[in-house]
Amino acid sequence: MPAVGAIEVNGVKLDTRDGAAIRDEAVLRVTALEDAEVVLVDAG
Repeated sequence: MPAVGAIEVNGVKLDTRDGAAIRDEAVLRVTALEDAEVVLVDAG
């Protein structure tokens, strides 16, 4: 989840405060589309 800014996670755009539940991915590719702060949580 980007706390600030916009990112793409495996090709899916996320804007500020958007959340994403990600599972069963062999590779996690995070790309900043602008200056961003990202929060990652391992809930497993």
